[in-house]
Amino acid sequence: MSRQGLLVALQYGKKLPQFPGLREARRAFFLLRDQGIRELVAELKPEVRLDYSPDSLLALERWYFEHRRPKATGTGFPITLGIGFYFGKMLCRHAEYKWYVEEFDFAPGRYEMGVTKGYGSIVVGNGIEPRKINNKRMQSLFKRYCSYARW
Repeated sequence: MSRQGLLVALQYGKKLPQFPGLREARRAFFLLRDQGIRELVAELKPEVRLDYSPDSLLALERWYFEHRRPKATGTGFPITLGIGFYFGKMLCRHAEYKWYVEEFDFAPGRYEMGVTKGYGSIVVGNGIEPRKINNKRMQSLFKRYCSYARW
């Protein structure tokens, strides 16, 4: 790893949540994941039905941009975090991914959450924001999902 890469990894690690151990991290992340998906579903109802179909990502992204990229739900839960958890759950349901929580190698005691399949992993516990640039058709989440689902 380059010196610059190491500095980026160390900075990233400082932003991750800290837990006394893996058991506590898993419990907290899974509760947060479930809350995030519930909050996102409640925020979008009845406008958008999040039914875990790939097409629901198109509707979710359209809603996100039509509502001027909201930061949080009415209760204060970060929208991009809810999107990340929903995205991860879709990959688990349809593309044989599995959830993981693990300690970050460059920051002992700090943990991250994502989904994994084979040799590929996607961190979703920091949230996912639909792309604004070069996304006229508002399909960045759908395209990202399709590319990961083919792994």
